[in-house]
Parts: sequence; C-alpha cells; structure tokens
Amino acid sequence: MQRYLRTRLGLQMFLCGAVNGAWQPVLPPYLKQLGLGEFEIAVCLATVPVATMISPLAAGQAADRWFASERLVSLLSLLTGVLMFAARPIVGFAPFVGAFFAAMLVAAPLFPMSTSLALQNLPDGARDFPLVRACGTLGHVSGANLLSLWLWITHGSFRDCLLVAGILALTNAVYSLTLPNTPPRRDTAGRSAIGRAAGMLRDPGTALFFGLLFCVQLFGTSYYARGPLFLLESGVSREGLSSLMSVGQITEVAVVLLLPVIFGRWGAKGTIAVGIAAWSARFFFWSAASSFPPLVTAVALHGVCFACARIASTIYVDRICPRDARSSAQSLLSLAVDGSGNFLGNFLIGAVATRYTIGGAVQWGRVWKVPAVGCAAVLLVFLLAFRPRRGPVDAPAPAAD
Repeated sequence: MQRYLRTRLGLQMFLCGAVNGAWQPVLPPYLKQLGLGEFEIAVCLATVPVATMISPLAAGQAADRWFASERLVSLLSLLTGVLMFAARPIVGFAPFVGAFFAAMLVAAPLFPMSTSLALQNLPDGARDFPLVRACGTLGHVSGANLLSLWLWITHGSFRDCLLVAGILALTNAVYSLTLPNTPPRRDTAGRSAIGRAAGMLRDPGTALFFGLLFCVQLFGTSYYARGPLFLLESGVSREGLSSLMSVGQITEVAVVLLLPVIFGRWGAKGTIAVGIAAWSARFFFWSAASSFPPLVTAVALHGVCFACARIASTIYVDRICPRDARSSAQSLLSLAVDGSGNFLGNFLIGAVATRYTIGGAVQWGRVWKVPAVGCAAVLLVFLLAFRPRRGPVDAPAPAAD
C-alpha cells in the first residue's frame, strides 16, 4: 500500500514537473523571438518570481485552514491550463506580460502545494519524499522533450510551449482529484497558518537559513534566465535546446534517488553545502567554456545543485516547521527562494549582461564569473555560521552539530 501511495503521489508530481518543463527552458528565447529587449525580457521573466511572492502564501493558508489540498491543486491546475492557452496568441509586450502573469499567479503554488501534500501523506518524509520528488524531475525532462518532439514534428515556434504546458496542466487538474483526501488542520487557538510559518523566522538560525537560500537563488537565477540564450549563442540548435537543458534534470533524478543516503550521512548542513558548491562550480565552468564539454558539464551539475540545495532544504523546512502550518512553511520557502530570489536575480543578471555587452555581443565569460563568485561567498558564510535544528522551531530543541 505504501508503494502504491508513493506511485500515486509521484505521478502527480510528474505532471507538475511536465507543465514547467514544457515552457521554462525555452521562455527566454521565446521572448527574444517576440522581439523584446533585455529590460523587457527581464520584466517578463520577473512575473514568475513576483507571482511566487504573492499567491503561494495565500494558497498555503487555504490548504492549511480551509480546503483539502488535492482539490486546491486541481483547481489551480485547471486555471493554469486555461490561462496558458489564453497567453499563446498574444505578441505585444504589455498584453503578454499581463496574460502570462495571470497564468503564473495560479501556477506558482502548484509545486509547494504538491510538495506539502506528499509530505503530509508519506510515512517518512526524509526517506520517501526524494523518490516522489524525483518523479517531478522526470516530468520536467519529459515535458521538455515532449516540446522538442512537438517542434520537430510540427516545425512550430517556441510559442507552442504554452500550448503543450496548457494540455499538461489540464491533465494534472483531472488526475489530482484522485489523490488521497488531505484536509486542512485548523489551529485550535485560531492562529493563521501564514503567521505560524512566518514565526519560524524569529529563530535566528532559521532566519539565517532562509536568507542564505535567498542569496543562492539570487545568483542561481542566472542559469535559468540567461543560460538558454548563452547555449544558443554557443551553437546549440533551437530544436535541441530543451533536450540539452533536460540533461540537468536527468542527473537530478540520479542525485535525488541517492538523497536519502546523502542526507542521512551528511545531514542537512553537509548536503546543502554540496549543493551550493555545485552552483558555484557550474558558473565557473561556463565562465571558462571554450568547447562543448564544459557547457554540458555545467548543465549536468544541475542535478547536484537542485537536489542537494533546494530539495534538501524542502525536507529540512518540513522537519522544523509547525505541524499545523506545513503547506504555509513550504510556501514561505518558495517566497524567499523562488519568489524574492528569482525576482531580484532576473534584474541582477540582466544588468550584468548589459554591463558586459560590447558591440552587441555579450561577453559571457565575464558574465558568469559574477554568480560564480557570489555563490562561493554564500557557501563560505553557510559553512561558518549556520547550525541546523533537530526539531520544530516552536518546540524546545537543541541545535545539531
């Protein structure tokens, strides 16, 4: 029964990943295809983290206090599909930003809600969740390659990413209704789930943890925001871009499957430190890349970056958060990392790319040194200052070594 439960939750995570995989890798070149400039591209990309700063907390409050999580995920997926279809034919800058932002507002809570839903139903999150989360990564790979196959068969344009993503979102909306009933857990004192989750930040160690993860994403956003453009300028074909980017998700699956062992042996601090180090290394690879192997190596490092830093952080936050605010705690993490970090990171890398553009050509080697050094600095602070907790923040618990 436990294996069957993991399969059901894993399939839902697979569909969530497939939705993102269909549009995320090709969004920057699609915006270029629309004829947008660097600042306009930064604004469009910023709609994703801005939405992540707004809607996940509201969705987390709803899931923790008012609605069954699986029904909320279904509704959000339905709205995502409809709005993706609506954004596809739009070509003007302002109309596209508005339509895409609306789609992101309902799509942004999907992964935090799916994560919380899985963790609430699994017997042992640290042991069982990595396998379920690996299905999300497989979904991302499948969505990216499905788009590549679609473009190869139809000879379509990058805007078809919104069509494919919309179809996958509607599929997720239907499937989510079959998941285990996960009702809200109301606080007997009437306290809001958002307030309970935000109260974690009164603990200095937890506040430092969230702040450092924000900084990692501030620099790490460069990979998503400008990586596809860099690869295209380095000779990667339009049809092969999604497939190449999916190499990172393939390695992520391997690392995620090993995550229970890594987490158990090295703990939260050691595991996350490896992830941050991989972020720095990948940007150093790109800054010195003069041939194809370093390009692919940096992409392949995504597995270590994301699994050891982001997914391990998800498990750690679920371990230390209040038991009646688990959805809101994941949403708070999403706000700090996927929201605020991505939002400011988009503009940071846009400014860096503009600063190092000479004669219309971006000096990518100099661009990538900025996030490489930035992530290295974050790693140093993390190693020297962070001490993980053993139990929930709202309960007395000694710090772990």
